[in-house]
This record gives sequence, C-alpha cells and structure tokens, in this order.
Amino acid sequence: MNSKSWAQVGLLAVLVVAVVAMFFRSSDQPQIDFNPYRALGTVAGEEVSEVLGGKGRIVLVIPEPGPDPDPVMESQLDAFKASLKARGKVEVASTVTVAMDPFQRMSTGGAMPSEQFAALRERHPNMAGQVFFIGFSALSETEWRDLKTDATQRMVVSAPLPGYDLLLREGILRFAIVPRTMAADAAPTSAKTTREIFDQEYLILRADAAP
Repeated sequence: MNSKSWAQVGLLAVLVVAVVAMFFRSSDQPQIDFNPYRALGTVAGEEVSEVLGGKGRIVLVIPEPGPDPDPVMESQLDAFKASLKARGKVEVASTVTVAMDPFQRMSTGGAMPSEQFAALRERHPNMAGQVFFIGFSALSETEWRDLKTDATQRMVVSAPLPGYDLLLREGILRFAIVPRTMAADAAPTSAKTTREIFDQEYLILRADAAP
C-alpha cells in the first residue's frame, strides 16, 4: 500500500472516530418532554383569547434569547401563537425582549425591571393586551394607580412571585399562569389531552381565587 492509500485510510479512520464520538455525545443528552410546554403555550393562548374576546392587538414580552437556541421557550411560544390563531383574531403586534444582567436578575427575582416596563408602555400604547412570559414588574403604589386607569389587559406566564395575589385582586393582572407545586410523594397521572397535561403541571391564578 503506497503512502497516498495510507493517508486515505488514516483520514477515514479519523472521520469514523469523529462520527462515533458525536453519536455518543448526542445520546448522552437528556431527552426533553415538550408536551407540558406545548400545553402551557396552548392554554395560555386560549386564556388570552378569552379575556380579549378573540380579537385585538397584543405585545408579547419574553426574556432575551441567549446565544444558543432555547427549544423549551420556542415550543411554548409556537404553541401560544398557534392557539391564538385557532381561537380568533388576536394579533401579536410586537415582541419585546427583556435583557437583564446577573445583578438585575438577582434584585428583581427574575421579573421584568420596572424601567423596562415603563418603556414598554411608552413604546406600545393602546394595546388590547400585554402578555408576559417573564415575571411581572415590582411597581410602586403610584404606578399601580396609573395602571388601574389603563384599559390594557395584562396577563402573566411565569414562576410565582410575591405580590401576584394583590396584583390580581387590584385588577392589575387578569390572570397569572404558574407552575403547580407537586408533593414529593405525588404519583404522576396518565394525562392525555392538552388540558389534562396542563392541569397536571400548572395553575391559573385569578382575581376571584386570590386570597
């Protein structure tokens, strides 16, 4: 075998090793069950459409995407938009991304900083709704009073944050969808429909249910 043939064999061996390594790396990655996230987006779309009577323009507020794709958030948002389209004529007029440095994230608990919320209201007035796939801002009493005169409907899909019960009672939020707290010894049920999957994983907090 001449030197050229040996070189070709060596190249082939390197390629085989690389393919095998990629296979094992990909097989080690945990498989994500996207059903709960799709169910979340679908039901959120249904709830938003119901609040708005199936029509109107909304601004969608999401965390700023990182350098890598976020398939979980993408699955939620795709399902949310498809649900809106299926239920009526609610239009996502604009999508606002919220950027936070680690200090802001720590100080707000992951909620949208109040100054960014103020900028959102200024740049997107007269919207039928604002839908937050991020924690709602902590606001002052003066800002609360101002929001009470605003006809925009505000709806949240996020982790539960202190103050949501008060925001709901005061009418500042129409609803908040939050993860359900599961007991450590609770056995999973065999949820099949979209709503069953949603109810197994999430809760809808409303003004009439707030303590």
